[in-house]
Amino acid sequence: MKRALACCSKLLFIQIKIGKGIYMIKWKFSSKYDFSDKNFARIYSFFVIESPVNGVSVRGITFKELKINKKSLVSRIKKRIPNLMANWNVLCNKEIESSIKDFNIYNGVSLPLEIAIHNKKDNSKVDGLYYAIRCALAHGAFSIHRCKGDKYYLLENKDKGILKGRIILKEKSLLELIDVIDEFNK
Repeated sequence: MKRALACCSKLLFIQIKIGKGIYMIKWKFSSKYDFSDKNFARIYSFFVIESPVNGVSVRGITFKELKINKKSLVSRIKKRIPNLMANWNVLCNKEIESSIKDFNIYNGVSLPLEIAIHNKKDNSKVDGLYYAIRCALAHGAFSIHRCKGDKYYLLENKDKGILKGRIILKEKSLLELIDVIDEFNK
């Protein structure tokens, strides 16, 4: 195992090399972010300021207002982000922490990996995903890391100390989650 202090494009973090091209990242939210980075600014703006989840943002156009059929949306997400679909786990609150431990992402994360473990919001898997991403970004519970040329966002959603979700997605997957909604908005 090799431990290194890595600095990649203004991102400072401790990474432990555990295999060829595989890095263990600790769940610490201290990596740098930059609103002049167009992709980060777009992701933050969409999920936090313009969230499509009902009752979350005054500026957002909700799934309902966009007349989005959520089953159709899930199908589109599956086509755009196949890695996520294999690891998209929607659970009740009391199962989330044990599932995070089962998937071995409790203390750290071995990248590359895309996974979402979260609860439902308003009885919806889709609302739960978009809301969990929103909460992580809005509350600063995220970090950004590079692995094999891709940027990964590590996102954590907690409420009053209770773990409600952990999501690890490539930056391009987060952008796909925005683009799939934008298609309905045209």
